[in-house]
Amino acid sequence: MGHLPVPLNETGVAQCRAAVSFLAAMGIRRLVASPLIRARESADIVAAGLGLPVETDPGLCEVDFGSWAGRCYDELIPTAAYQHYRADPLRNPPPAGETISVVQARGLVAVERALATADGGRLLIVSHGDLIRSLLCHLLGLELRQYRRLRVDNGSISAADMRNGAVRVQYVNFVVDSTSRWARVGDDAGRGEL
Repeated sequence: MGHLPVPLNETGVAQCRAAVSFLAAMGIRRLVASPLIRARESADIVAAGLGLPVETDPGLCEVDFGSWAGRCYDELIPTAAYQHYRADPLRNPPPAGETISVVQARGLVAVERALATADGGRLLIVSHGDLIRSLLCHLLGLELRQYRRLRVDNGSISAADMRNGAVRVQYVNFVVDSTSRWARVGDDAGRGEL
């Protein structure tokens, strides 16, 4: 999907609605989202349930897949450019796109911006899979090249406690809604368009 204007489908709406009560119990005081339509729609659903405004930050956008945006994996897999990207996404961006290193760097800046004005309250970031996985690598002290080993389902929640320069990852990929891919392990839900 990348930066394409893909809205939430019915499943995405249900996942967001299911997450509201869990997030309400967490005492979220601020919500910052990617401006891409699917993240913004997700944030709007959650924010309405929490009674919060939505702020956006372009640093939280998904990977820019450049000229691959909207193309199917099946057309890309046989290409040399895709094979180079899959082998080393830190150094081989999609044509006219960005590396995962660039994604992580801009995501970290966006999170730092949000934390700098969070007034110590709980902050909810609404973003996209690859960006979240890259941030989790940073928070967990994992090499970025390992980001694909982390699973981040649509509608899942990951949490980290970040105080006084210390980071404690509380959980990763908590799925509130049973319609997620996690509930359908073994299917091929991950294949589709970039």
